[in-house]
Amino acid sequence: MFRMTTHPISADARRDLAAIGKRAAIEDSEVFALTMGQGSSGGLVKLTQALIDAGKLPSAPRELASRIKTMQWTYGIGMDCAGYSKEALRAVHGARVRFYAPGMESFRDLDGKRSGEFARVSIEGARPGDLMTLDAAPGGTFGHNVVVYSNDVVDASRRAALVASYGAGVAAFLASAGPHRALEVDSSWGAGTSGAMEGGYRRDTWLYDAGAKQWASFSPGTTPPELVLSKLGPADDAFHGVYRPR
Repeated sequence: MFRMTTHPISADARRDLAAIGKRAAIEDSEVFALTMGQGSSGGLVKLTQALIDAGKLPSAPRELASRIKTMQWTYGIGMDCAGYSKEALRAVHGARVRFYAPGMESFRDLDGKRSGEFARVSIEGARPGDLMTLDAAPGGTFGHNVVVYSNDVVDASRRAALVASYGAGVAAFLASAGPHRALEVDSSWGAGTSGAMEGGYRRDTWLYDAGAKQWASFSPGTTPPELVLSKLGPADDAFHGVYRPR
């Protein structure tokens, strides 16, 4: 589940979590990191299992994945987008990548203080394992971080597949001169103020018209997928840059 410290957790839940973490021999520092949204994936699995073993999993009828995410939301553990990106970058690039402490990482100094550690690359040159950062669009608050899973030119076969999946709106978007790119990106996505099930880990598809400098993305949880067009960037945010550890 998505976790950001702006989502309040009850005092009882905090006490329960601390006690359950101790019984499961999970370091206090790891429990703290997970409540800040930037712990390790292994620690998140272990603490989630400890909550289940302690009888904290909500009852049916919801599917198991949704029940687990609801439990994580209630107890304030999970990952924010920077926490997910840290784990993914570490997995791809190894220990040579330096990160800030849990709750402090936002990837907002890659053009300045850490420009010697991260190289900025073009959208067209983005490849799997690169980090893409988004700034909050006007009226927004936080921005976003995602990790590139794939980045391909939209050829005739890909165009047909995208139109078949997403419909006439995508057909119209891809009718321009382009060239067009299809990017699949991974992250932990916001869950709103009440723990929406669209929150947490998700792989999204974004389209980019390099000629018109326009983005197309899809609103989560909509059926059929609602197409969102923007000159600023995808996912209701503003594109900032793509970065690769040097």
